[in-house]
Amino acid sequence: KDFKTIEPAIKDNLQIIKENPENDSAYYSLGQSFFSLGGFDDAIKAFNEAIKIAPDKDYYYAFLAKVYAAKKDYPQAREAYAKASEINPDKLDHYLKLAWLYYFRSNEEGKSYDVLKKGLEKAPNDKDLLFEITRYYLYDKSKEEFFKYAPLYMKIDPEFPAIKDAFHNPDKYFTKS
Repeated sequence: KDFKTIEPAIKDNLQIIKENPENDSAYYSLGQSFFSLGGFDDAIKAFNEAIKIAPDKDYYYAFLAKVYAAKKDYPQAREAYAKASEINPDKLDHYLKLAWLYYFRSNEEGKSYDVLKKGLEKAPNDKDLLFEITRYYLYDKSKEEFFKYAPLYMKIDPEFPAIKDAFHNPDKYFTKS
């Protein structure tokens, strides 16, 4: 990355904020700049200021979640993505990222399924949501649940190797314990 443009952006946004402390966009831009430089704590402060001013903007929470995830503060990242999806339940990416954080960055993998199912209520044929829920059930060797979602996913993408193979050769993937 070319960081030469970031320092002037920080200065510009600080000047805008000085002139208009209620400018949520300037705080948001400032947070993005700090994030780009690895200044995660400063980015969090800036995003929280933007959120105080404009708490209805889901993308402020989504970027805040991204910063927390970069800091490996996964509980805070999940909380921010949950808020983003609450504000904008039609933004499917929020569900995907929140489910990923539950599945791979918590001891509450089961919550990832709840999040994905909630997203699928909004968009029952979404390729990405169907892929994630299908592969998570494949990872967990949950044959019954896998076969609820795999046919739906395969209507969209019948050639994804692991899902296709598990669908056609279930005994290879789902063995009795």
